[in-house]
Amino acid sequence: MDLAYWREFYLLGEAEEVAAKIRAKIEALGGVDHLVLNPLDWDPANLDILAERVLPLVVA
Repeated sequence: MDLAYWREFYLLGEAEEVAAKIRAKIEALGGVDHLVLNPLDWDPANLDILAERVLPLVVA
């Protein structure tokens, strides 16, 4: 799989870009009650980045 595939089907990028993609998906669905993310890498450092840098931009 090439980078274009990963960019189309996965959330890749800087925090602002990933948050924008998540917000767009939520908007396309007409809103959501819950959001479940399944990271490819369960490294606690990566989960901290998601929690500290991305999710605040999604709910803002």
